[in-house]
Amino acid sequence: MRSAAGGSGTPYGSRRIPVRPVYTGREAAATGVRRPSVLPASGLWRHAYRSEDDITHGLLMQQPSLFYRDGWAERLPVAETGETRFGNGLNRDQITNIRLPLETVLDYAEAVGRAVQSYADSLSEEDGAELVPTPFFQPTYPMLDRMSRAEIISFFSIGHVAEHLGEVQYIKGLMGLQGAPM
Repeated sequence: MRSAAGGSGTPYGSRRIPVRPVYTGREAAATGVRRPSVLPASGLWRHAYRSEDDITHGLLMQQPSLFYRDGWAERLPVAETGETRFGNGLNRDQITNIRLPLETVLDYAEAVGRAVQSYADSLSEEDGAELVPTPFFQPTYPMLDRMSRAEIISFFSIGHVAEHLGEVQYIKGLMGLQGAPM
């Protein structure tokens, strides 16, 4: 498997990452829900930044996440976390029940961003190119069995967070609020 360091000019080499719909027609038929409902922004933000924190600290740095190490678990409590600590596998009702204080979520996001940036700045070119196993991707992205440290940071700190921030902007638009400032 090629990494970005092997370089074809794209962040993931020549690999294409297939996009799986979040909510398929089959799931709608099974649950009786005809269209997706709007989820609270705080749950989306918590998931995005918890993922970034856990993947960077746990997988890449082999250290406890900021969430536990720095007391964010007490400030951002969630009763049900699903299959993973950062919310994968929750059903729509469980996600809808997540209510967190915006300022605290944003403070956590800033702390995670500073920590990830500090880690990224510390990596040599060789360290950034080192391939790391990513078994948690297998069900959704089977071709991503390994990624470089730089790819993992890019995927979670840029792509994954931007995806969920886009969802929040969309939700705000549905609510009649300004989404992305244009």
